[in-house]
Amino acid sequence: MGLTSYLPDSPERLSTIEGWLYFIILLFSVLTALSGYVAVQVRGYRASLEKKDLEKQLARSEQDLSATRLELDDARKNADSARRDAERVRQQLAPRDVPSEKRAAILRSLRREKGRVHISYLSDPEAAVFATRLGKLIREAGWEATEEGVMGFGAITGLRIEIHDPNSAPSYTSVLKEALELAFDNVVIRTNADVREDGLVLTVGSKAAE
Repeated sequence: MGLTSYLPDSPERLSTIEGWLYFIILLFSVLTALSGYVAVQVRGYRASLEKKDLEKQLARSEQDLSATRLELDDARKNADSARRDAERVRQQLAPRDVPSEKRAAILRSLRREKGRVHISYLSDPEAAVFATRLGKLIREAGWEATEEGVMGFGAITGLRIEIHDPNSAPSYTSVLKEALELAFDNVVIRTNADVREDGLVLTVGSKAAE
């Protein structure tokens, strides 16, 4: 059988074959275009899903960041509060002292007159340290001052000046009171029959609760 046996034997048959070939080529082109369109749509859909997923992740990240900032703010506030509490406790436990900015004024006031005072303090470490500091300051002003710890004399806080009676009190009693009140509040004067008639006692009580 020769090659000529496969060729169309009439113009009509040739036209039919050409028509089918044109249809097949056209169909293939349409399918190719459609496939490309579908591929583009699929990629766009995937990109949209990825974008939404990224937006959700970003929103969650922003929420987590906001929560972390709030936690940091709370931690900072707690730390500040803890520092204030620690400082308050430190001040409560620290022995009293004469404020540095008041020392010069107290010395000037005491030096208006020479005097002698006996300092009695409650037998606890804080009161002992404070009494020693007061005695050192008073001696620096040119006064005579001695310190002595006692077992106890009732519930006393702060500072108290004791005299035998107003008539026999030393003339410098008011000088001591005025000088101490430059730095400390409510320095009262009390009479005490156990104090010598010409004596002056400065009683150092416990540290007042803050």
